[in-house]
Amino acid sequence: MKEKISDLLKSIFGLSMMISVLMGAVVLVIFIIGFIISGPMGEQLAVSGGKIMKYCITLSAIGSVIGMLAFYIEGKHELTMNEKQENKETVSA
Repeated sequence: MKEKISDLLKSIFGLSMMISVLMGAVVLVIFIIGFIISGPMGEQLAVSGGKIMKYCITLSAIGSVIGMLAFYIEGKHELTMNEKQENKETVSA
C-alpha cells in the first residue's frame, strides 16, 4: 500500500514539475517577445508573464511538498549517507 501511495505522489510531483518548467519556458518566450515589441504592448506582455509565473511558482512549491511526502512515506532519502558510505570516504581520504 505504501508503494502505491508513494508512486502516486511521485507521479504528481513529476507532473507538477514538468508543467512548471514548461510554463516557465512559455513565460520566457512571452518576455522575449515583450522585450522585442516594447512600448505599452511589451509592458502588458511582461505583466501577463509575471502573473503566469506566480501560478507556476505556487504549483512548483505544492509539487515539491508532495514529492517530499513521497520520500517520507517510502522511508528512503537520496540525499542521506549510510554509515558504510561514510566509512569508505573517511578511509580513502
